[in-house]
Amino acid sequence: MWGYIQPTRPRGIDFSMVSNSQRLIKEYGIAFRPPVTPSDWPLVHKETFNSIQKIGDLKFETFSASIDIRSSEEPWREKVKHRAEWLATCAARLFEQHRNEPGWRFGLENHVLQRFSVEVAW
Repeated sequence: MWGYIQPTRPRGIDFSMVSNSQRLIKEYGIAFRPPVTPSDWPLVHKETFNSIQKIGDLKFETFSASIDIRSSEEPWREKVKHRAEWLATCAARLFEQHRNEPGWRFGLENHVLQRFSVEVAW
């Protein structure tokens, strides 16, 4: 007598979420289009998109905070890379702990917003 073998699915893929995503894509009429080349950017947004692209081209390994005349007014700039490394380490730890959104917020939010509390005069 032949036994029934349950088909296996690739590990790490939750197919119920995939089908739900496909349903939502269809329901809301979401379309995924290829990236637009800079020559096709709307003129009104070209400067903003160029700035965003420059930021996207930065590499963490080669990033260094530029020290200039404003450094005394913006002392946090020298510590940006160190803070980013620290926040990434904290986020990795929270990820490993399978935290939910409130857990992430409790673990990171005060650290992310710290600079704003220092710079803003109340």
